[in-house]
Amino acid sequence: MLGIVKAAYQDLILARDKVAQAQHRSIPIFVHSYDHAIPSGVGVCTVGPWLKPGLDDRGWDKETGRGIVKQLLSRFADLLTELQGQHADFIHVPTQGTLTAGQWANELHPTPDGFAAISAKFVAALRARFPHRI
Repeated sequence: MLGIVKAAYQDLILARDKVAQAQHRSIPIFVHSYDHAIPSGVGVCTVGPWLKPGLDDRGWDKETGRGIVKQLLSRFADLLTELQGQHADFIHVPTQGTLTAGQWANELHPTPDGFAAISAKFVAALRARFPHRI
């Protein structure tokens, strides 16, 4: 599955590079690696949950399921770091380890405080890339 995700990012980078070359400018792509979601079984607005049902279907207990999600998302972060090293103006904003257990509103989305914590990471990355503009 990560191969499919990698190919999709490479397609995005290629499309960006074509536009950037035609316009004689750089176009940065900022991405993030989410945080280690907690498979709580909580959805939002009658949608979800997304993680816990699949883990339950396979008979994995709470801790095993949480470990699986963490491992998958850690591999995703590694993929983004790899792409950052291979492509100019591809900026991986590392967000894993940002949220506390209390900053999850549901299985995939932070609380307002959690969004503020993630946003702060993006603001720092934007300031680093555009020091005279932000």
